[in-house]
Amino acid sequence: YSVQWAEYAGSLCLMAHYPEEDFVAFSYPIGGDEEAALEALARYAKAQGIPIIFCPASQTDTQKITSRWPAAVIEPQRRWYDYLYAAQDLRELAGRKYGGQRNHINRFIDAHPDWTAEPIGPENLDECRAMAADWYDRQEDHPDKDFTLEKRALRRAFDAFSELQMDGLAIRTGGRIVALTMGNRINDRFFDVNFEKAILEAAYPAINRAFARYLR
Repeated sequence: YSVQWAEYAGSLCLMAHYPEEDFVAFSYPIGGDEEAALEALARYAKAQGIPIIFCPASQTDTQKITSRWPAAVIEPQRRWYDYLYAAQDLRELAGRKYGGQRNHINRFIDAHPDWTAEPIGPENLDECRAMAADWYDRQEDHPDKDFTLEKRALRRAFDAFSELQMDGLAIRTGGRIVALTMGNRINDRFFDVNFEKAILEAAYPAINRAFARYLR
């Protein structure tokens, strides 16, 4: 996304252009005089001839927005939802709900009995980069999808892996890395998975379960 920022009345304001949806959205002002910043954003949107859209917006943000603009419409964006899983569920994959994932993992293990899981670190970062590049090369059959910004984000994550306090796991079989997942810990209860890639389809549930077990 094309993101711009401005400071007004001590508030940080972000504006992003979402090309796939072709609209401009603002973040809720961060810090400072929020009311003054909201007024400035409203004036800017009016001058540009665009609707004032706040996205994403937390529950607290939406309460403040609807308090200021009672006619504001709150629209959940399902395609942008994050998924929240209990780590124990991902480790065990118990019950009928996860039957499909277990079947995929069993097929992966049967087809690749030599598979191993290894933490991502300086010794295998280059191999992870190469696997990610291979994955993106395989997406050329999907010209409707633009991975430019995602590739840039992943490259930056690799470049600053230690500085960003990233943690990750890779799956190796046949002497090469075929799946990886990376993210960072939000606090002692939550871990945010930022990237997950696999060049073997059945390796997706395998890396997902292996990483949940690795993060114990």
